[in-house]
Amino acid sequence: MEQITRKDFHTFCVNFAYEFISSECMMKEFKKLTCGDAQEVKEHLENNLLLDLREWLKEKGVEVED
Repeated sequence: MEQITRKDFHTFCVNFAYEFISSECMMKEFKKLTCGDAQEVKEHLENNLLLDLREWLKEKGVEVED
């Protein structure tokens, strides 16, 4: 079974969420978001990634080291 460290897994999710919200804020649909709103969306995305991606990796045979 392949493995990924918890630190690398967490770093990926944090960076992905940050990059996503940074690029999405430039779109007209999101221009009305305040910085606080954008931070909330980023945290929500990050948390969902941490949970859903962990489960998906598990299904694919990749273990996140504890």
